[in-house]
Amino acid sequence: MSAAPDGPAVRRVVISSFDNPAHPHYQGGGVAVIEVMAGRLGEDFEVTVLTVGRRSESVLHNGIRYRRLPLQW
Repeated sequence: MSAAPDGPAVRRVVISSFDNPAHPHYQGGGVAVIEVMAGRLGEDFEVTVLTVGRRSESVLHNGIRYRRLPLQW
């Protein structure tokens, strides 16, 4: 945990999932569960979801930070 300036320590959670909500073929199942979990954890923690994307980027989706990492086949 790291201390926020003039405040309590920031508690962080990282969730790793291959599927990401921006992919049109992954809109149910695991993606849905991850979004619900991340949303609930986000009430008490700073949540980052690591997932796969076409390029490296960081986006905010429904209040949750998604860090997309590129994967080449």
